[in-house]
Amino acid sequence: MIPKANDAVSANHTKTGNYQENDTSPEPLLRANIQRFVRGVLGCSCPEAVFQTIHIDYNPRALVGTQRGYTITIGSKLLVLVIMTTNCPVTVNELGNILERGRQARDRERLNRFRLVVATPEPQLARSKLESRFEARGMQDNRIHLHIVSPDQLPVGKRYAG
Repeated sequence: MIPKANDAVSANHTKTGNYQENDTSPEPLLRANIQRFVRGVLGCSCPEAVFQTIHIDYNPRALVGTQRGYTITIGSKLLVLVIMTTNCPVTVNELGNILERGRQARDRERLNRFRLVVATPEPQLARSKLESRFEARGMQDNRIHLHIVSPDQLPVGKRYAG
C-alpha cells in the first residue's frame, strides 16, 4: 500500500502532503521524524533552517517508474526519493533510470543534493547488488547518494506498496 497523506500527516495537508513549519496543523512529529532520518540515517549535515520547509509527494510516478515510493523535498537543498521494494532484482535493473530521473529533477528544481533511498526487508543482501550497480554506472556526480535501509528506518510510509 502506498502511504497516504493520513498515514503520517493530518487531514489538514494537501494531497501531496505539503508540510511547512508555519502550518497550523500539529505536525512537529513528522518534521522531527524526517529531520532525524535525514541527519541520523542518511548522514546529511543540513543546517536547521533547511528543515523549515518540507514537501512530501506520495505519488512521484515520473521519478520512480514501476517502483513504489515517495519524495521528500527539504528546503531548497535536498531531494530524497524513497523507494519501497521487496523485489531487489527489479530495483537493480531500474537503478540507472531512477538515478538519472532523480538527477534531472534535482537540477530542474535547483537543489543541491539527490539522495536515493531503497527500503527493503533485506538491506544487507540488496546493498551489495545495488552499490555495485551504482558504482558501475560511473556517474561522476558527488551530489548523488545511494542509501539502502530497512523499512523500519523510514520516517513515513513504513508499509510496503502492494
